[in-house]
Amino acid sequence: MIDQQIDIATKIIDKQAMEGTKNEVEIYPGTHHGFAFPKRPVYHRDAAERHWERLLALYRRNLAQ
Repeated sequence: MIDQQIDIATKIIDKQAMEGTKNEVEIYPGTHHGFAFPKRPVYHRDAAERHWERLLALYRRNLAQ
């Protein structure tokens, strides 16, 4: 599964690099879709905390006025 995720992420990064867009892809090993939401059975606290920190930092950097 992780190999498939890495292949997909690599394709996304390569495509966006060719288009000149700035991007970053992060894979959270050992997690499943929906891992960032506490009420879901697949919740993964450590990965969720990292995810939310990075997402909110992205918003602050790009959406702050």
